[in-house]
Amino acid sequence: MSVPMVLLLLLWQAQPVPPAGSTQLAKIEGRVVHALTGEPVRKAQLTLRKRVREAMPVMSGESTVSDDEGKFRFDRVEPGTYSLYAERTGFLRQEYGARSNSYMGTPITVRPGEAMSSISFKLLPQSVIAGRVVNDEGEPVQQAQVMVIRQSGSGGQGPASAGAATNDIGEFRVANLSPGRYLLRVMPQQGFFGGPPPAPPKSEGGKGRQANVPTYYPGVSDAAAASPVEVTPGQQVTGLSITLQKGWVYRISGKLTAPPAAGQMTRLMLMPRERNPLSISFFGGAGGFVKPDGSFQIDNVQSGSYYVAAMQHDMAGGGRPQVVARTPVDVTDQDVEGVLLQVQAGVDISGSVRVEAKEKTVSTAGMRVALTPAEGIPLNTPNAAVGADGTFQLAGVMPDRYYLAFYGTPENYYVRSAQFGSEDALRSGLQVGGGGKLDIVLAQGGATVHGVVQHEEKPYGGAFVLLAPEPYGPQAISLRKIASSDQNGRFEFKGVAPGEYRLYAWLEPQLPLPSDAEAMKPFESKSVKITAREGGSEQTTLAVIETAR
Repeated sequence: MSVPMVLLLLLWQAQPVPPAGSTQLAKIEGRVVHALTGEPVRKAQLTLRKRVREAMPVMSGESTVSDDEGKFRFDRVEPGTYSLYAERTGFLRQEYGARSNSYMGTPITVRPGEAMSSISFKLLPQSVIAGRVVNDEGEPVQQAQVMVIRQSGSGGQGPASAGAATNDIGEFRVANLSPGRYLLRVMPQQGFFGGPPPAPPKSEGGKGRQANVPTYYPGVSDAAAASPVEVTPGQQVTGLSITLQKGWVYRISGKLTAPPAAGQMTRLMLMPRERNPLSISFFGGAGGFVKPDGSFQIDNVQSGSYYVAAMQHDMAGGGRPQVVARTPVDVTDQDVEGVLLQVQAGVDISGSVRVEAKEKTVSTAGMRVALTPAEGIPLNTPNAAVGADGTFQLAGVMPDRYYLAFYGTPENYYVRSAQFGSEDALRSGLQVGGGGKLDIVLAQGGATVHGVVQHEEKPYGGAFVLLAPEPYGPQAISLRKIASSDQNGRFEFKGVAPGEYRLYAWLEPQLPLPSDAEAMKPFESKSVKITAREGGSEQTTLAVIETAR
């Protein structure tokens, strides 16, 4: 159900900020205490960062240190909404109000002249998972990559939360974990992020070979049979033993139609066609490099359906890696030979953003356009900044189908339309085959959707709130907004495009993939359906959705 945190960073909708120009400064003071014992935590570093719309808190902020009694104080705070962080050796770096995870806390909203003195920052001690990886003969495995993957409250998995490599005696230790349930996945070799993998076993007539395969704790190759490890705040789970499993593996070989040019390096990525974050290969799975003559070979591939993608890099380090070829490959019970990777030249899409402002000129500087691949492949996500003149350029876009995402709209504005040739790019997406022009229109009069999140009939701070278009689907990804409720349970979305929506509130991030319409159905009965009207204001009360562990 959950998605990589990079998507949360892109989609984050911050809480509202009082109008600029307020001259009455506020004060925030409180105390940092040990979440388990209640004892004061001295010398904790606290950082207060202001939130802005459609972004995470700004990187810069005001800092202070807690005294011997754990007390801290911020004077001269501008009115607005903030994230408050604390860190101390032995504890998690944590946002105020975080419960089961350290990165999702409760925003603090302060009003002009307010003196807020009741902040109790309960700092969680870090948790640790440690153990040993051995092979089927009981020998320690060096440099195996151990990934610790947090399970969401609904039982879904997200991307790797943390990881570590085994040492010379096969031991690993993963620290700085927040409380929760985790799956442990072991990659049996370093892969191209940790050095060259060992030579593969010899093939037996192209019918495959036995080799160590990715293994889940306590020692199974199927993620569905894995045993989650649960850690409580400050707990150190040690002594785990994971025995690498053997399985049949195969080889994919072929040729890239255009060998790497001088100064270029082409790397191969093997990605499951089923969008399962547990098996995404760029965390150390199968892959390889294209040789100077264009030939390639990927070893130790398990049965499954994949995309083989070629990414071109500038060896001098300039520019970002670019996908230049991709093809589907099915691996059954034998090696796959003769795969042809057809290099496709990326195309340039020029575009413009026009703002229909009724009262004043609105600058487009700071806005951003992004294209999300319809099939969810994370390696090919073109994006570009919009200039002050309203123009942008998406360079080197691979032919594919995409959905539009747009960020940085001014308050009370929304994307009214987006046209790519004859396609309605806002509602239906766009098929990129050649170059073209993408015209986007922003309009004034976005709706406001606000309310209070409650749990057990009391305001609930720190809830994860999702505003999703109805029906749920990937086409309208740019219409989705997310927020977290503040210390009084309040949330607010501005610049909501007119239309039908559903509001959901969870204890922790549960943002589904845009294509997971079926996964959303169990939660519909606990959501609130609203109609956003141009220039309107919709108010509602949300109950927190509790997911089974």
